[in-house]
Amino acid sequence: MKVGDLVKYRGDFVIPRIFAGDATRQPDLGVIVEVIVDQQTEGTNICVFWFEAENPHWHTSAEIKVLNESR
Repeated sequence: MKVGDLVKYRGDFVIPRIFAGDATRQPDLGVIVEVIVDQQTEGTNICVFWFEAENPHWHTSAEIKVLNESR
C-alpha cells in the first residue's frame, strides 16, 4: 500500500467521527494520503482521505482493501 492507491473500507465496525451526523455510516472509497511504518505500533498506519465524507482518517492495513494501485 502506498500514497495514491484507491482503497475501499472493509472493517467490521463503524468508524467514529467520520460521519458526525450518522454514526452508522461507513466510508466507501478513498485514497491513501500518508503511510507511516512504525514497529512500535505493530504495523503500518495508513491515512486515507474518504471522498464522500471529505475527511481523512487513520487505519491499519487490515481495515482497508486496495482497489487500484498508483504507479
